[in-house]
Amino acid sequence: MADITNLGSVRAWLRTCPAVASMRWGADYLADDPDKFALLTIPSTLRRRQNIIGEDRLLPKQEQSFAVDYRATYGSAVQQNLDNLGLLQKIIDWITEQNNARNFPDWHGGTVEAVAVPITPVLMEATPSTARYRLQIKIIYTIH
Repeated sequence: MADITNLGSVRAWLRTCPAVASMRWGADYLADDPDKFALLTIPSTLRRRQNIIGEDRLLPKQEQSFAVDYRATYGSAVQQNLDNLGLLQKIIDWITEQNNARNFPDWHGGTVEAVAVPITPVLMEATPSTARYRLQIKIIYTIH
């Protein structure tokens, strides 16, 4: 059995969101057909500083960013596009609730302190029939 990565742990946590629990979720891959989600890694740099004697040390509080991408049916039908945004808003609201309840994904090498989430999704690309929306989330954690 493979070890669970932080990407896998966050993906599993997001899949417990009732609004999207029954949908397919890729890991670093978003399918071309609509009604699919993917959790993608975003490069993040470890935060460091030098101590008083010049040694390079990791700061105890770190951040790792991920993108939640959603491929959806899209077009000139206003209600369809509003429904897409409504689904993504449900994810934002759920993450906010999880922060308030301090219910976080497991984290290899640390303890999650918060999950930062935007207040709106971003439309990344669109064709006449599909669109790709993105929520960028940031895991804020303390290293062990």
